Amino acid sequence: MGLTKRLYEEQLERGWSSVGKYICADCLDSEPLKEIVAENVEETHCDYCKREGEGAIAADTDVVMTHIGESFCSEYTDPANLLYYETAEGGYQGDWFHTDDLVARIGEDIGCDAFVEDLIDAYSDEAWCDRDYHGSSPDVVLSFSWQRFAELVKYESRYLFLQHREDDEFGERVGPGEMLSRIADYVVDAAVLTEIAAGTAVFRARPHASAERYTSAADLGTAPPEKTFSNRMSPAGIAHFYGALDAETAIAEVWDGPRVAREVVTVGRFTNPTALPVIDLARLPEVPSIFDAERRHLRPVIRFLRQFSELVSEPVNTPARSEQEVVAYVPTQIVSEYFRTIFGREYPPVVGLVYQSARREDGVSCVLFVSRDRCVDASAPLQDDEPALVLEDVERHEP
Repeated sequence: MGLTKRLYEEQLERGWSSVGKYICADCLDSEPLKEIVAENVEETHCDYCKREGEGAIAADTDVVMTHIGESFCSEYTDPANLLYYETAEGGYQGDWFHTDDLVARIGEDIGCDAFVEDLIDAYSDEAWCDRDYHGSSPDVVLSFSWQRFAELVKYESRYLFLQHREDDEFGERVGPGEMLSRIADYVVDAAVLTEIAAGTAVFRARPHASAERYTSAADLGTAPPEKTFSNRMSPAGIAHFYGALDAETAIAEVWDGPRVAREVVTVGRFTNPTALPVIDLARLPEVPSIFDAERRHLRPVIRFLRQFSELVSEPVNTPARSEQEVVAYVPTQIVSEYFRTIFGREYPPVVGLVYQSARREDGVSCVLFVSRDRCVDASAPLQDDEPALVLEDVERHEP
């Protein structure tokens, strides 16, 4: 077999033609691609920025192209694999696109303009379509499933949803009985299990009449069950510690300003003697690059969790403590209950969730599964290692 024929067959197999240049890491924007170059330098010059080095500084573009091709194929494929082709109807019957459109769809900075042009030219007229063309990506499936789950537990089957069965005409949706465990798996896969380090300040606010004084952990800690209303993460009667990681957010979560019997607000600053394991939905990792071979499998996982985090923190535009508010909070209450009671049977147990404040931009709120008797004054700290919060300081805020 002649060299020309062999090169042609190799090009057909991989889908792109050789660029035949050398590129340095400085001419790439994508960190994973920079790493590919750093691991494969063999030339002292770069054909793009014209830089010369005393030692090797550039890698063969074909090495970079090989990695890019593998990355593209992780989420996209040749439409010939999935779509019907009809010449009389103008070609592939479905949505497909060329490589320049694919680069735009990915939405990541790859490298300098000259290299991106070479990349697109190397694929010539190669066509692409979504690998999940006849289905949905895992994050989309779970997003639709969550919408259905929320509708079910709010309006159809609040307490026996695990037993609920329904025909799914699309055959993809995650059933209500599996919904919570799937979210748990994603939380673990994305490594958002973390800790509130020992000694961290956690703030809790309580509005009240100006004549009242609140100074103790009993006043400012977890409310007694009989005085617990329906909240974002717990139903009426189940008491949790709702707080924030700064005083301003704690105030914003519970106080809209002075009104009758709520003229002032008192804020307690608590600290935790021991680290508190939590699920952090407020500071999720960025969606990995498609070029990150080690982490790109997490792309749908983190995309869903970022959507889910927004839903958890979404403001509820209903009158406070109304029946509408009670219903609106049901889905997140179930999730919180699951993490409090079931999650720890398979994964390391947690004592709370951290999430973006619904009332203050960039504020971080938390719900901690710390009972009233575990909120104590600094003068009487607990003697064991059970999760607890110690009241260190009290500050009264007036308009």
